[in-house]
Amino acid sequence: MTMALDREQMIRDIYAGVGVVSSGPNSPSSPSSNPNISPWPYDLEQSKLLLKESGWEDADGDGILEYQKDDEYFSKGTPFKFEFTITNSGETSERIISYLVGQCSELGIICEPKVVDWSYYSDMLKGRDFDAMIMGWSANAPESDPKQIWHRLSIQDQGDNFIQWASQQASDLIDQIGRAHV
Repeated sequence: MTMALDREQMIRDIYAGVGVVSSGPNSPSSPSSNPNISPWPYDLEQSKLLLKESGWEDADGDGILEYQKDDEYFSKGTPFKFEFTITNSGETSERIISYLVGQCSELGIICEPKVVDWSYYSDMLKGRDFDAMIMGWSANAPESDPKQIWHRLSIQDQGDNFIQWASQQASDLIDQIGRAHV
C-alpha cells in the first residue's frame, strides 16, 4: 500500500510542499531515523504485483480486487474494502480523502472515508475500532521511548500501540535498550 501512494505528490499538493518523505516510523529529523535507509518508492505497478502475490486479484472483472485464497483472515471472494477514518480538518482532510480514494480505486480497492470529530476519533483510537486512520508521531526531547508505541505490552489497557503491532523480537530489543539506559 505504501508503494501505491505518491508521497512526494501528497507533500506538494496536500501539504503545500511542507514535509519530507519518511523511510520509517520516525521523523527523518529524529536521531532514531536511519539516514542510510531510503523511503519506499512510488510504484503503482509493483504495488499491484505485490497485491496479486498476496492473493488479491480482480477475478470477476468488476474492477474490484477480491481475495483468492481461503484462510483465517478472509474468505475467498472477499472484496478489498476498508474504512478510512479521519478528523474533519477542512480542506486538508478533503484533499487527503480525495487522493487516497483515487489511488485505492486505481488498484481496485474500495476506500470508504469516514470523517469524525476529534473526540470520537480519540475514542475509536483507544477502542481500536477502526480499519485505517491517519496519525502522526513526533519525537520530543529527550528522544521518545520506543516502548510507548512499539512494544507488544503497550497494546494492553488502551496503551499507545494503537496499531497493535506485536513483535516479540522488537519488544525484546526495546527491553534491551531500556536496560542499557539504566
